[in-house]
Amino acid sequence: MQGHNIRVAGFLSMGEAWHNNHHSYPGSAMLGLYNDEPDPGWWILNALHNLRIVKNIKLPKQLPIRLELVAVSDNIDNRVERVPEDCEIAKFIRKGS
Repeated sequence: MQGHNIRVAGFLSMGEAWHNNHHSYPGSAMLGLYNDEPDPGWWILNALHNLRIVKNIKLPKQLPIRLELVAVSDNIDNRVERVPEDCEIAKFIRKGS
């Protein structure tokens, strides 16, 4: 089954509208795989990771390779390699505790 990304709802749904991406990498904490796919859910998980509240975040590159995946777009070269990033707000909160 092919899921479909719903571009207009990407931001409003905290990234959950990137449904095709979810079906491609169901175990990933990040659903916005491209620069033009905002993923507020990932932003929040990243901040919680910085606060050491969330652990063991899985990203697409850490998941098993799925040979059955077929690119349906030429956009594959624009994929973002996201990793948990340091968050200035989380640093400030950790420093104050």
